[in-house]
Amino acid sequence: MNRIPLKEVLVSGSKKDTRTTPKILLINFEGIVMDKPAGTGLGAAKSVVTPDGMRARLVRAKLDPLVKGVLLNVSSPGGSASASDIIHHELEMFAREKPIVVFTSGLCASAAYHAASTAQHIVASQTALVGSIGVIFQIMKLKGLAEKLGVEPITITAGANKGMTSLFEDITPDQRGMLQELVDEDHEQFVAAVKRGRPNLDPKMFPEITSGQIFSAKQALARGLIDQIGYEEDALEGIGNLADVKKFNLVEYRTKRPLFAELFNIVPGMGTLSATKEIHQFLTEHSGRLLRIWRPGL
Repeated sequence: MNRIPLKEVLVSGSKKDTRTTPKILLINFEGIVMDKPAGTGLGAAKSVVTPDGMRARLVRAKLDPLVKGVLLNVSSPGGSASASDIIHHELEMFAREKPIVVFTSGLCASAAYHAASTAQHIVASQTALVGSIGVIFQIMKLKGLAEKLGVEPITITAGANKGMTSLFEDITPDQRGMLQELVDEDHEQFVAAVKRGRPNLDPKMFPEITSGQIFSAKQALARGLIDQIGYEEDALEGIGNLADVKKFNLVEYRTKRPLFAELFNIVPGMGTLSATKEIHQFLTEHSGRLLRIWRPGL
């Protein structure tokens, strides 16, 4: 487990009586969900969500008696299934002790919705996109292209199915069935987690809700995937009510940056890639892995 140095920053509220004023922790759930940060500097992903980063913030919030709850600000297409599972577990455990409210004004899809489903209340702006409860396992097959180019890749394996995800090996119907079984099993776990977090969902709607479809805020509200169409102030009011505090400071735990990063304004895990390029790069690098992610055309 990585120790992530964090510093508390006041986002809104009063600087007076900070030792006694209740706090709500703002966690920005932005970017692709990944097992580990992509790195630092100009070649890294613009923003990512990792299990270590989430765990560090939640542990600190649990230990601080002044932190009465969490506002999770979500803007993410999802990402790694394994990272999604760990993050969901951490949030689910936290929600048993202190309330969580989610606000999304952009995209809350797949692994991001998996995380959001742990909240007691979900608020989405009217232009938000929500859902995509599905799993994808994607591999490229380049055997035909290699043959056209006169290239003959040689793969040596031990085990009949060891090379089935190779770029240059054919996949049999039985092997396709094996991979489909993996995807179906992960999808079942995803769906079960959403059911736990959203117990009032109409079972009749589950085939549609869990088909991987993305929904508008209005559609998501009608299907019970969110609780309210509104704005950040509505989410803040919601977490205040659930935490039973009328007046509080909104704080954020930010990563302490090394001197080099401060001098050159480089944020760990941040970079210059656009969101579309980030997702494309992520999919390329994670070929042959279970993913809970959404993007147009995927």
